[in-house]
Amino acid sequence: MRLTIMVLCAVLWIGAGLVTAQEEDREMTPELMAKYMAMAQPGPEHEHLAKLVGEWTSVTTFRMQPGDDPTNVEGTCHNEMVLEGRFLQSRGRASTPQMEAKSMVMFGYDRMMEEYTLVAFDTWGTYYITAAGQYDEESKSIRLYGEEYDPIMDFTQEYYFKLTFVDEDTFVEELYFTDEVMTKGLGEFKMVETTYTRVKEEK
Repeated sequence: MRLTIMVLCAVLWIGAGLVTAQEEDREMTPELMAKYMAMAQPGPEHEHLAKLVGEWTSVTTFRMQPGDDPTNVEGTCHNEMVLEGRFLQSRGRASTPQMEAKSMVMFGYDRMMEEYTLVAFDTWGTYYITAAGQYDEESKSIRLYGEEYDPIMDFTQEYYFKLTFVDEDTFVEELYFTDEVMTKGLGEFKMVETTYTRVKEEK
């Protein structure tokens, strides 16, 4: 059954490529097919994300709006590579006496578009957010930019995530907003900063 499903998926995928090629008057040559297949394999960027695999404790500081006093929350995080090394799945949990939050974030690297990607979900809503960006060697960080329309407040939020690789046992994730509504016209507002520390196995 598994093999049958994989074959069907492959046929549909190849067929979609052929239809697109026909529409644009291009021929799907063996050389082009080889390029598609090569781009489908994990690369060094995925190995970079794999450095975050493991169990982590977290300390989060967040503010709902500029000028608010910070709230600190402790939590845990489990990271693992999924889909045969193509994505880093990060599952987090944090709580205070008043609330508990769970999250699931999928980090990846799109080899065709040559950019890191993020899709995030949490228990604060039924929506999801996306972002994409590049790795900066100087700051040892990935910046992923995105935007989301808020139909209740009727404005578009503009934001970016900054994922910094501090060392093999520490990384930091930050969330910044850059639109005028969220920043109150101040240019940039850091809503969330989370520091993750690796949980080491006892010897």
